[in-house]
Amino acid sequence: AGGKCLKIDELMAENPKGSNVKIIK
Repeated sequence: AGGKCLKIDELMAENPKGSNVKIIK
């Protein structure tokens, strides 16, 4: 879960529910 952190941050910025994206990814 190191390289994916960048993608998670981008998704969180676009999606108000970033916590949900974190669980999915």
